[in-house]
Amino acid sequence: MTAETPFAPLRVLYLDFDGPMHPDSVYRTRNGIELLHYPGHSLFEHVPLLEDVLDPYPDVRIVLSTSWQLLEGGCEYAASCLSECLQARCIGGTFDRRRRRKAWFERMSRPDQVLLDVKWRKPAGWVAVDDSPEEWPFWTRPHVVRTDAVLGIAEPTVLEKLKATVRHQFGGPPP
Repeated sequence: MTAETPFAPLRVLYLDFDGPMHPDSVYRTRNGIELLHYPGHSLFEHVPLLEDVLDPYPDVRIVLSTSWQLLEGGCEYAASCLSECLQARCIGGTFDRRRRRKAWFERMSRPDQVLLDVKWRKPAGWVAVDDSPEEWPFWTRPHVVRTDAVLGIAEPTVLEKLKATVRHQFGGPPP
C-alpha cells in the first residue's frame, strides 16, 4: 500500500468489493473465497472499469470499505486482490486494528464505518462506492454511488453516476 503525499490534499474513494466489483454472492468455502450463484461472472470482474474511471485522477487514493479487510491478512490481503494499478492507490481500510476493536466495528453499518473514517482522515474530497442496504444520511448523497448487487459498477446508469460523482468530487476532465 502506498504512502500519502504529504502536500497534496487527500482525495479518497471508499471501495466495497462484494456488489460493486463483482456480484455480492461471495462466500468463504473450504476451497477459499468463492463467487456463487452467478454463472458467467467472476471475482473482481469490474476492476478494469474502476481503473478507467480513476485514470484521469492519479492522486485519488483508495480506502477499502469491504468486509474482506477483516479476513486474515487484513487490508494488505484485501488490496492484493486488486490489480497492481489499484493496489498502488490503496492507503488502508476503514478498519484499523490500531484504532478499533473488530467486534465493535462489525456491528457498525457500512455508512457509519465510512463516515467515521472520513471524520478521522479528513479528506478534501471523497466518494463511496457501495451496495449496502443501509441508508446513507441525506447529506452524503453527493458522495455515494450505490451499486446494483449483481451488476455492480458495470450497470450503465451506475457507471455514469460513478463517473459524474468522481468528476464532481475530484474535479477533472469534462465528460
